[in-house]
Amino acid sequence: MPHSHGPHHDDPAHLPPPHGHGHAPHPHGHAHHDEFMARLRAEHDAKVKQTIRLGIASIAGFVLVTGLGVWWWLRHVEATQAAQDAAAGARAALRASLLQPVPAEASAARALLQRLEASRADWQHGPDHEAIARQEAAVRGAIASFANRQRAEAELVTVQSLVEQAPPAGPDWRQLHERLWALDAGLDPERDGEHHARLVALIERVDTGWFEALLATGKNPDANAALGALTDAFELGTFHHDDPHGHHDHALEQAWRQRLHTLVQLFDAAQRAAFAPSAIEALPWRPLLPGSTEADWVPSRGAHFVRTVRDGALVVRSDGGDSDHSGVLMLVRPIWYGAALRLQLQVERGEVVLFGRSQRQFDPRHGGGITLATSERPGAIVVPAGQPVAIELVLVGDRVQGKVGDRAVDQQLRHDERRGGFGVLVRPDTAFSLRDLQVRPLGGEPVPFARRGRG
Repeated sequence: MPHSHGPHHDDPAHLPPPHGHGHAPHPHGHAHHDEFMARLRAEHDAKVKQTIRLGIASIAGFVLVTGLGVWWWLRHVEATQAAQDAAAGARAALRASLLQPVPAEASAARALLQRLEASRADWQHGPDHEAIARQEAAVRGAIASFANRQRAEAELVTVQSLVEQAPPAGPDWRQLHERLWALDAGLDPERDGEHHARLVALIERVDTGWFEALLATGKNPDANAALGALTDAFELGTFHHDDPHGHHDHALEQAWRQRLHTLVQLFDAAQRAAFAPSAIEALPWRPLLPGSTEADWVPSRGAHFVRTVRDGALVVRSDGGDSDHSGVLMLVRPIWYGAALRLQLQVERGEVVLFGRSQRQFDPRHGGGITLATSERPGAIVVPAGQPVAIELVLVGDRVQGKVGDRAVDQQLRHDERRGGFGVLVRPDTAFSLRDLQVRPLGGEPVPFARRGRG
């Protein structure tokens, strides 16, 4: 039997209408929906605000960090610049204290050197190290110069006293000469001008006194003693004539040239007395070509020679080059004051002039040169082309005597050169050879004065 209460659940008339059709939703449904949407909007707005706040915070943090970084960097730059300025100021102060003019007083120079040494660690690797190192060298040089001047002053006073208070026999001129020239090695003409000028004047006085004393000894009747003294005088005079101070003082050069001219007359007489023909004949011959090389035969500047040493002979050919001037070929060692020479010369063509004792004088017009040519030429001895000629020469004092073949030679020197070796003046377009060159040196080999301490 059908249920008698209420509508039947299966009755379509009592089912709720589908959503969106029929009657409107219940008012409580709308309220719930609006509330839900409001919550959604509120949550969304909160998230947006949170995002904005986070963004603002991030930006603020970035700005803060960046600002702090910029502030630190600016402070670092300022500190670095300050440090650089301080370092530059310290370097400038150090430079100013060290690179001052070299003091003219010894105590001030020593104080400056102490500062240089004490601050070496500060400047040795700095930008000014080269300039300060040069300053240190200059200060050391100045201190050495002060010491040299002090020593020079004492030595000059001592030598002056020895010269003025000499015993009747005279002072020991050689010793004084050596003391003064040793002193000269330590003085600089520019930096030590006053002391150097006094030294030069005293050297001139001492060496002139020594020269005169040697001339007096050169009048000794003992020929060997006289020749030894005059040989020393010749070297002393030549030394001064060559201007060892480099002053180019014409008056001094002229004075020493005149002294040398006076000397050589005594020197020549002493050589002739010491080396009579019998004394020369007793000396052994010394061969000069064996063992020599092309390097031992030195041509003059600008000379155009082809020279070879082979089979015991020197072979020379002048190729002329672009010049038609004569040239000199000289054996550099040995040298002598006098000598006996013998050789064989073979001239193929042209003209040669033999000098048995010369270093600077190669002008046959002044004597001492034996001219040989293959054809008639003024002043020449004609020799057959391509054939050897035996030559013997003796050089004693101002005379050159001997034989070329069977022709006698006798010349007198018209210059004051008394020291030298074997040399040949070679004319253009000349070819010759010489062999069997031998010498008997007369006296010891010259030992020229050297400028002590300076070479």
